[in-house]
Amino acid sequence: MPVYWIGRANVVDEEPMQEYHRLTELALQKYPNRTTLVRGGKFKLIEGVSEFNRFVIHEYRSMDEALEFYYSEEYQRAVPFRMLATKGQSNLILVEGPGK
Repeated sequence: MPVYWIGRANVVDEEPMQEYHRLTELALQKYPNRTTLVRGGKFKLIEGVSEFNRFVIHEYRSMDEALEFYYSEEYQRAVPFRMLATKGQSNLILVEGPGK
């Protein structure tokens, strides 16, 4: 069953975000089992209050694969840079999608 990694962030400092992206790309060399559906891009809020200015959606083949990547040593090296870039104003959500 596919799983969708949904990330939302309020990026306030681009410099640590660039390092987060660099380290994440290195981690993906070891854990390549994801498909990027959305990364950044223009968006339009149509309901609610905007707390975030950056969005990402990745598709994994399973919850286990998404969690393996998240908890990997390689990805965890990147996380502090995302926290710096967002001053902690970010979240990641894993959602199971319909079976293929």
